[in-house]
This record gives sequence, C-alpha cells and structure tokens, in this order.
Amino acid sequence: MCPQLIDYRALDRLRREHATGGVAALELPSLQLCNDEPPGFVLTDLNGHHGTRTPEQGAAIAIKLATLPDDGPTGTYSDDTGPIAW
Repeated sequence: MCPQLIDYRALDRLRREHATGGVAALELPSLQLCNDEPPGFVLTDLNGHHGTRTPEQGAAIAIKLATLPDDGPTGTYSDDTGPIAW
C-alpha cells in the first residue's frame, strides 16, 4: 500500500470523526476545523511538469481553508468554487 493512500485514509477518518464529534475531536481539542481539498493536477516533478495548474493555484484552496475563522465550516471537501459533494 502506498504511503499517500494510508495518509488519505487516516485524514479521511480524522475528518469524519471530528465532523461528527467522535473520538478524534475529544483527543484533539485544539483542532477547530477539519476540511479537505484536492489541489488539482499541479505541475510537479512527480508528473514530469505535465500538470495543468501552477503550484500557486494548487495551494490557493489550502490557504483559504487554513485561514478560515474558528467558527467556519468543518467536515467539507472543497475546491476553488467551494464545497463539493463527496
């Protein structure tokens, strides 16, 4: 199993438990919001620089989610246009 899949599964479980007030929320009281985002097909060494987005474009949604106020949305999966359906 690749490390990225393990990380994704761990993050997904943390997101679900935190969004529903589960065990992870109790163990991590300083975690205010838990949201996920796909950066898109970003130009990187990994894909031979064949991506369609710049690193700045890929990071934009992560920065937006990281700077949400403490009472902002949580448990979302968002892209540049806002929350998207799982």
